[in-house]
Formats: sequence, structure tokens, C-alpha cells
Amino acid sequence: MDWFQMLVITFQVVGDRIGAVFGSLVEVPLRPSNKKYQGTNSTFVFTNISSHLVIYRPTGLNRYFTLCNIEFLAIGGGSHFAVYLDGDL
Repeated sequence: MDWFQMLVITFQVVGDRIGAVFGSLVEVPLRPSNKKYQGTNSTFVFTNISSHLVIYRPTGLNRYFTLCNIEFLAIGGGSHFAVYLDGDL
């Protein structure tokens, strides 16, 4: 199987009622796991600030990119998640 047949990209975009938009790009299939972070340093989150796209890439301080289980999807690591999506979205 060639690399392009295995390529999976997950792109999440979320908007609110006052116009804020944010999301993430994850280049691996999202598989539910309670303890294992997924993804690589190609993962990033983004938002719009004053109608301008701002991209936040991993700093390299850790390898916590994406945590996915049946209750939530969390992107980013460190002291807090950059994007956290659950049933209360």
C-alpha cells in the first residue's frame, strides 16, 4: 500500500454564536484510547483573532498532541488542552 493510500487527516472546525472560530488538524486516524496520546508534531490548533488566522504549532516540550476517547477529544498538552470537545460542545 502506498503512503497516500494510508494518509488520514482529521480537520475539526468549531464556531460560536459571537463569531469565534477555532479548531485543529491531526494527521493520524483518531482511535479512542483512555491513556495513549496520538499524533505527531505535525498536529496544530488554530483560531481567528480579529479575523486573522493564527496557527499554534507544538513547542517540542512534550509529545502530548491528541487524546481521544469515547467521551471527548482533546488537542494539545502541557498545563491544559488547547481544544477540548465533549458532549457539552
